[in-house]
Amino acid sequence: MAWNIEKNQITGQMELVINGFEKGIADSPYEGIADMRNVNITTSPKEAAVNFKTTGVTLPPTGFTAVAFSSDSATGKFTVADTTGFYTGMALTIVTVSGAGSGTAGTTYYVGDITATTFKLYEYMDVGIGLSVTNSRTGTFTVPTFGTPSDSVSAPSNTFDSSTGLNYKFTFLLTTDGYAWRLTALPSTSTGGTVAKNSLQFLGNLLHSTATNRALGIAVWHQYLFVFMDTKIDYIAITNITNGNPASNWHYAWQTTTSSIEGHRAISATDDALYFCNNSGIGSLLLVAGATFDPTDSATYTYNGTALALPAYDKATCLAQLGQNLLIGGIQNAIYPWNRVDTSFDYPLIVAENYIACIVSTNSNAFIFAGRRGIIYITNGANIDVFKKFPDSISNTIEPYYTWGWAIYLKNQLYFSLSVTDNSSTTISNYAGIWAIDLTTEVLRMSNSLSYGTYAGTVPVLVPMGHIFPTGDGIYAGWLNSTGGVDYTAATPYTNYEATIDSDLIPVGTFLNLATFTNIEFKLGKPLVSGEQVKLSWRSNLTDSFTEIGSTTTVGALSDKYDMNFEKVQWLQIRASYNSTDTTPSYTLLREIRIRR
Repeated sequence: MAWNIEKNQITGQMELVINGFEKGIADSPYEGIADMRNVNITTSPKEAAVNFKTTGVTLPPTGFTAVAFSSDSATGKFTVADTTGFYTGMALTIVTVSGAGSGTAGTTYYVGDITATTFKLYEYMDVGIGLSVTNSRTGTFTVPTFGTPSDSVSAPSNTFDSSTGLNYKFTFLLTTDGYAWRLTALPSTSTGGTVAKNSLQFLGNLLHSTATNRALGIAVWHQYLFVFMDTKIDYIAITNITNGNPASNWHYAWQTTTSSIEGHRAISATDDALYFCNNSGIGSLLLVAGATFDPTDSATYTYNGTALALPAYDKATCLAQLGQNLLIGGIQNAIYPWNRVDTSFDYPLIVAENYIACIVSTNSNAFIFAGRRGIIYITNGANIDVFKKFPDSISNTIEPYYTWGWAIYLKNQLYFSLSVTDNSSTTISNYAGIWAIDLTTEVLRMSNSLSYGTYAGTVPVLVPMGHIFPTGDGIYAGWLNSTGGVDYTAATPYTNYEATIDSDLIPVGTFLNLATFTNIEFKLGKPLVSGEQVKLSWRSNLTDSFTEIGSTTTVGALSDKYDMNFEKVQWLQIRASYNSTDTTPSYTLLREIRIRR
């Protein structure tokens, strides 16, 4: 429980005290905290702070399909009716052009020097080589739309931070329509202005091998980006992304894979090999000893689409490395350990449920997101046990059905996503966000809601940010609501009461002895600064909406007291809602709530 009854040492009065926030969300609202969102409980033990928020990455504007333009050879500029939504570094593709001298039809370029109706085009993403407009022309262009996130990869680059000696990382996303995208790790001023950090840039693979609007796969290996379509692998050299025009440097249908609705999740393992899910098997890409990888020279690599065969009735869904073994999950209830040398796997590890959605490896254990009951399993490579059951009570229904999204390990936290339906397959729109479990304390909370402002939708992609000093929790989250989008955890806290804690459902009375309270008080670990707020609300059961009791915005306040606006209750649940400010925040450390009869 996160509450107790204790005597006030000054007044001698018995008080109901709500604290225990460090315990996170309990298995039941009768056993502890019922819900906790957008709250940090790891930095300051026994206190709950407003967490860093998420901010949406600027997406390419929609509706720019076959848009008419005119070009001017004197200025090198392109003119359209309106550039609303354009941003520096955004990609567009010329569809038609009336002649030579103003770009090539079918080629993707990058926008810079934007005004209300004009812009310039740049051939390269990073080195700032402008498109030479030698003849004034007319034509049409389209802006590629960001679709449904499918997979992501974060991989080291060859660029180092001089102050830390650490190298930056590339972060690439893939959508189910087969388009590849890059999220920039640091600002650039090379492409007709400043390409903002965390900008979304299309990589120009318009001619990709056939995609089927399903889970695909993306990986980086030996400074090449590989995109796994349904039955083919496309690739591009990283240097041709950073120092060239990506659209003209893709190589399509390099290798053949086996079609699978489960996609082709891939991993670059410690034996310097690339492994990928390939229907009822695992494919591999190995470097020939002493060679430098060159995808155009088969003497430098060995490609095997069936390096490991799974049972014919199973299909690979995910894989992770634990020690020397790869752990391979499938649609059945088995995990196949493979030493990557033998032609067969070791004795399978049996999970209590079918369908292994994701496996996340840490130092000596791997966490398994499997089945439809909301259970996370743990394995040391030899045994499988239950690690954590996600609380059904948050669903406000009986026996909800869970669908796991994706999961990552970062800063000693398991970050993961999920979606939930009731027994009638009706979606419960209360789960879209980033959930976290601290691996030291095993406490659960929702660390981040998403920028579009609701808990509806899904989060198919989670990936660490590629920055030396990432903001917030350091995560990119690819989400799908009515449209697709990407959030990143920001350096500023939530500012609009998004941080909430719902207490236990506390049995304060009985049918024959209902309880009435006189006032309620909250205590903070830090005084409020200008722009910060605390609000307390209540309800008498798990179904009713919360009713506000009072709120405080007083600068310097460490506590406040409100008179109760209810009486004669049998059950009591308190919601604390609070927010910080973008400038010089205190992060509002909630310490406890006291209620007096």
